[in-house]
Amino acid sequence: MPDKPLTAGIPVSVRPADDEGGGKGAQSLQVRLYGEDSDLLNELALEVKRRLSLLEDVQRSEEHTSEL
Repeated sequence: MPDKPLTAGIPVSVRPADDEGGGKGAQSLQVRLYGEDSDLLNELALEVKRRLSLLEDVQRSEEHTSEL
């Protein structure tokens, strides 16, 4: 871990509560400060796992589509 706290910008998709997929979504940015007492490594590991799972889903979908 670094000697100084880390600041991370996390992209977030936001939409009004009454939006039913009508394209009213917007992008925002959460700023998080990670210090030595935070659980940064676990959060990063979970994010990597989530993204790998998404990648596998996309690859399976592409393989299925190419077989049609």
